[in-house]
Amino acid sequence: FNTTKWNPSPEVYHKYLCSVPQHEKDRILRFHFKSDSQHSLIGLLLIQKVIHESLNLPLSQIRIARTAENKPYLDAQFDLCYPHFNFNVSHHGSWVVLASEEKFLVGVDVARVEIRGSNQVDLPIIIFLFLKIKTVILIIIVLVF
Repeated sequence: FNTTKWNPSPEVYHKYLCSVPQHEKDRILRFHFKSDSQHSLIGLLLIQKVIHESLNLPLSQIRIARTAENKPYLDAQFDLCYPHFNFNVSHHGSWVVLASEEKFLVGVDVARVEIRGSNQVDLPIIIFLFLKIKTVILIIIVLVF
């Protein structure tokens, strides 16, 4: 998700902010920079969307909890068709990316290519997708121009 293409009005931003649980709203509002809070909100909305669409859960039943390291996960208090469903969110620069997988452990990282001392230019965004299947870790690299 390219955040430079999302410039909601204060009313629309507030509407989305109010759609997340209070503890997540409080966490998002603690960020000093607006871009950080926006990235966090977008990441959470992407998580809700992928869970809703992948698992066919109503938004009202989606509960996101956090590990001690602050990594979000689906707090499933019901039987899932995919008990190993997991996801990972990353952001860098103006990009927020999400990867999800129903059966295998997945991770994602995004990095904006920057050249020191040069003018700002449109360079590719590199997305690293990590997929662990049993003992094999696949690394998929995607360039976004």
